[in-house]
Amino acid sequence: MCHIFNYQNPLYVTKIDTMQVMTLMQKCRLSEAIPYRNIVSHTLDFNDERLAYITAGDVTAPPLLCVHGWMGTKADWRLMLPTLSQSYYCVAMDLLGHGDSDKPRDGDYSIQAQANRVLAVADHLGLKRFTLCVHSMGGMIALTIAATLAPERVTRVFNLAGVITKKSLLLKAALWLAQRAEFLVYWGFALARCIAPYRWGRWLLTMFIFYSLRRPEDFGEASMRDIVQPGMETTFWRGVEAIMAMDLPPLLPNITCPVLSIFGKQDLIVPISQGRLADTLIPHHRLFVIQRCGHYIMLEKPRACLEAMALEVGK
Repeated sequence: MCHIFNYQNPLYVTKIDTMQVMTLMQKCRLSEAIPYRNIVSHTLDFNDERLAYITAGDVTAPPLLCVHGWMGTKADWRLMLPTLSQSYYCVAMDLLGHGDSDKPRDGDYSIQAQANRVLAVADHLGLKRFTLCVHSMGGMIALTIAATLAPERVTRVFNLAGVITKKSLLLKAALWLAQRAEFLVYWGFALARCIAPYRWGRWLLTMFIFYSLRRPEDFGEASMRDIVQPGMETTFWRGVEAIMAMDLPPLLPNITCPVLSIFGKQDLIVPISQGRLADTLIPHHRLFVIQRCGHYIMLEKPRACLEAMALEVGK
C-alpha cells in the first residue's frame, strides 16, 4: 500500500506525529548545519572518459550514491550532503557531459550508458550494494539500474522528482529546438557566457534556468559555473534525446527494492503526475508530496527531503 504525505512547512508533516518525525531524525542522525566529513574529490577513467565524483562520510557506513539530473552536477547535493554524510558513505558523481566530467561530442549519453557509468563508480569503490539518491533524469538512471542492470545491488531508491515518462511538454520543446535549430542552442550558450560575469546577467540566467525556485538568486549562482562552461551545448540536446529515447514504464514492475518518490507539488518540469504513475507501477513504492516546492527539491526544501527519507528508513 502506497501513501501520499503532504509536507506543509519545514517543521511539520500532516497526518504524522511530529514527535515521531523528530525521533526518527535523531535515530538516523539527521540534523542541520553539520560540516562535511572526510570530503574528497576523485576522478575515474572509464572507457577513455573521465568521470568526476566526491566522497563524504565514513567509508564503513552504508553507501549512498547521489546522481543529479539533466544539466545538473554533484554540487546539487550541497545542502543535503553535510547531513547525509553523518549516516552514509556518500558518493556524488558528475555524469558524463556534466560538471567536471568529460563532455565528448560523440559520447554515448543514453540512459543505459549513464547507468553503466554509475555502476562503474560503484565497482571502482568496491560497493557491492548501495542506496541510490537521485534527481530528475537521475531517477530514470537509478530505476533502470534497479529494474534491469543490477537489481540485486540496489537496497533502496530515494527518487527526487525523477523522470518516469517522456510525456513532458518542456522536454519535447527542448528536443524540437535542439534537433531543428542546433545553432540557436549554441548561440544561446554563447550569450549566457557573455552575461554570466555580471550580477544582472546571473540574475536573468537563474530566473530562466531555475524558474521553479522560490529564491533563484540564492541558489542559481552556485551552479552557474557548471552550466555555462564549454561543452554544455552537447549536454543540453544529447541529454534530452536520451530521456526521450528511454521507455521506462514497462520496466518499473520489475523493481523489487523499496522506492520513495519525493515530488514538489508546484513542479513545472517533472509534474507530480509522474510520481503518481510511478506509484501505480512500482510494487514497493511510497509517494511524498512537498507543498510550495518546485523541481529542485534538494535545493528548495532540503530539510523536507531529509525528514521524508528518515521516515522511510525508520518506518
